[in-house]
Amino acid sequence: SENGSSFDEAAPSVEALSEFRVETSTMPAEYGRTTGGIEIFSTKSGTNSFHGDAYDLFRNKDLDANTWYNNYQGLPRPLDTQNDYGGVFSGPVWIPKLYNGKNKTFFMFSWEQYRQNQGGAVTTTVPTAAEKSGDFTADLDPSRLEGTNPCDGSPVYYGEIFDPSTTRTVGGVSCRTSYLAETGRNAVPTSQQSPIGQKILSYYPNPLNSNAVNNFTNNYSYPLLDTTMTIRIDENINDKHKLFAMYDSRDNTRLSTIPIFENPAGQGRSQDFFTHYARAGEDWSISPTMLNHVNIGFNHTNSSNVGAGVRLGAGQNWDSVLGISGASGPTFPGFSTGQPNVTNIGDTVDNDTIDYGYRFNDDFDWVKGKHTMRFGVDYRYQIFEPGSINNTSGTFNSGCAETAAAVGALASNCSSGNGIASLLLGEIDNANINAYASQAQWRSHYYALFAQDTFKVKPTFTLSYGLRWEVDAPRYEEHGNTSNISLTAPNPGADGRPGALVFAGVGTGRNGDVHETWANTWHKDFAPRIGIAWAPSRYNNKLAIRAGYAIYYGAITYADFGNDLQTGFQANPTFTSVNGFNPAFNIASGFPAYKQPPNLDPSQVNFSGNPANAYVDPSYGRPAMVNNWSMDIQSQLAADLILDVGYVGQHSTHLRSNVDPINDLNPQYFGLGAALNAPLSSPQAAALGIGQPF
Repeated sequence: SENGSSFDEAAPSVEALSEFRVETSTMPAEYGRTTGGIEIFSTKSGTNSFHGDAYDLFRNKDLDANTWYNNYQGLPRPLDTQNDYGGVFSGPVWIPKLYNGKNKTFFMFSWEQYRQNQGGAVTTTVPTAAEKSGDFTADLDPSRLEGTNPCDGSPVYYGEIFDPSTTRTVGGVSCRTSYLAETGRNAVPTSQQSPIGQKILSYYPNPLNSNAVNNFTNNYSYPLLDTTMTIRIDENINDKHKLFAMYDSRDNTRLSTIPIFENPAGQGRSQDFFTHYARAGEDWSISPTMLNHVNIGFNHTNSSNVGAGVRLGAGQNWDSVLGISGASGPTFPGFSTGQPNVTNIGDTVDNDTIDYGYRFNDDFDWVKGKHTMRFGVDYRYQIFEPGSINNTSGTFNSGCAETAAAVGALASNCSSGNGIASLLLGEIDNANINAYASQAQWRSHYYALFAQDTFKVKPTFTLSYGLRWEVDAPRYEEHGNTSNISLTAPNPGADGRPGALVFAGVGTGRNGDVHETWANTWHKDFAPRIGIAWAPSRYNNKLAIRAGYAIYYGAITYADFGNDLQTGFQANPTFTSVNGFNPAFNIASGFPAYKQPPNLDPSQVNFSGNPANAYVDPSYGRPAMVNNWSMDIQSQLAADLILDVGYVGQHSTHLRSNVDPINDLNPQYFGLGAALNAPLSSPQAAALGIGQPF
């Protein structure tokens, strides 16, 4: 499907299909915009008789063995109950005393549902009740001396926590006084505990055992539900005109992450993937040798992914519930204590990706003598809207360093301090948030014309040839809210040197083009096809040779979920401890203020390389080209034995990759060796004639 989903996320029930095949090599000119293959399927039509089928495929955990780990832990077999049930019914449209559709109007209806109750056990580490109350006595290990506190010369033991309010500089080193020295206990006094930190930690369940790690196990279960429906109507208007219309939907719902515990901070992310496909067409028999088939279509895929906070929060603002200012959103914020082994909580995902596709195809078939010709047009219009409010509630990470003894070794690897204590105090080591000025609405067009002919030169030899021409126009954002790095625009943050961020759309600081694609449209995608089928008469129809050659052009792919080229229209402000010891901020003061997008500063990505794939070269509008050739020989060796030998070759060019080495060093400079890492102000750089860029 056009959004890259797997086939079973989008296709009708197999019971609704009359034909399914895959074209993989040297395909005719009516097919294109691929680098590998084309899936082709047709839905069933009704007949003059009523037909129906019903079925149920069943699986139960009673038939399964337990896992080794569950047996070792004394846990039961995980839940594994599967049902795949449905039915199909078809025939003439018949309404008693009103309408009899025999020989004229037919229907087919199919419905299928796959249900699997998945289950298992996930073991994690959570803070103890004592730790959540501020008591870290059990974490202190007096047998492990980690060093000396430069503040007062006292020994520092593993797990010892220190009071951030006592931070000072002694002998040029930032250090603190321990709670043990202040109060006689390795504990955070209640008077210093942050109400916000207390509330955050309350979402951790209490341990189920006394283990230092792996002290909590959640036996979970959730359903995977996949429902598909197809309905088709066929109408024979007369001998020359036939109509059909088809609608298909598929709804996939599941939890896409494992629930670590049962509350809004940890119950798992849900996904609802809903697809709709509609087709309508007419066959017009112009004459016994001419047929025209016109087809219109609509595709709609909708992928909604939300964290447990959204699913269980009834739309409430979790930052407000927790008391955090400066951030807001329906997702439960992400929190990490930074303490080894302790699981993180929260899930800041809330997005709804919508993909619309409009299709128009017209094929004209003409049989004339030994020639069977087909001419056609293929038009596709795509709308892609990656709606996202991910991480608007923020992600907050604490760490051991904020309650450690001193900057340096005593603050690394949690040799002193405790991340749970830091979070309880509200001390944040680093945090980030997403801000959106708008939601991207991408548009793209694709056009193609083709002609092909199958020429039966003689009864034993057939020649097929054709040509396809296509234009795959690069996408644009409906409101022009995109940006790109221009290699020629003057950069005001670099003394006007070339290379700056530029912005599409209308308004001050923008280029005036709402439909800016940044890449040039390529108009030279000519795709010839040729093939032969030969059954030499001397072998009495026991030998067949087939061979072909084709050029295809792949679709322009982005693989970015619609998030690229949004620099300036989206922001991810991040605040981090300046020295890995003092906090970036205390959560009581809220998320720090930041510049809201849009930000049309051309210099904002200076020294950032290619952030968030902010660069599109004009050449990127040229699609990938595939040269494909094949040969196949079949020989009947005996009445029940056939030998088939085939060869398929392919050579591709102009392939795009997410690994774009636009900032890689030119190999001609590799010989400079270690000098490449020398500072620009160093004698080595001066000797090479390299100075400051500005």
